[in-house]
Amino acid sequence: MVDASKPGNSPMGLVFWWADWDNFYYVWFWPDGGLEVRRVFKGKSTTVFTTETLALKKGVGETNQIELQLKPRDATIIINGTKVQRFKGIQPKDGGVVGITATSPPDAPATFKFDNFVVSVPDAE
Repeated sequence: MVDASKPGNSPMGLVFWWADWDNFYYVWFWPDGGLEVRRVFKGKSTTVFTTETLALKKGVGETNQIELQLKPRDATIIINGTKVQRFKGIQPKDGGVVGITATSPPDAPATFKFDNFVVSVPDAE
């Protein structure tokens, strides 16, 4: 997040296991260290988990490296080299699509910057 007048209402993150606008997951990060994973299934959004992490560099203007390791039935979130959370999920049969997301309230615009967005095949285990 480069700038935000209401950073507590301006999360940014990643969309993953996207099948269509009614079926996908997303992870949001806030500049205070908060993190939330949500699943949209048949158009209904539910929280998978919410947590706070010391791995996130806190504050507007900080840069964080976010990594998602996705497997057919689980995902791991890694922030700045620290494994933060592993959780179960359901990947679409074609693997799904990934992307970026950010939002702010209508009365408090924010500026976000994503850089070095890389999608790669995971290492064999």
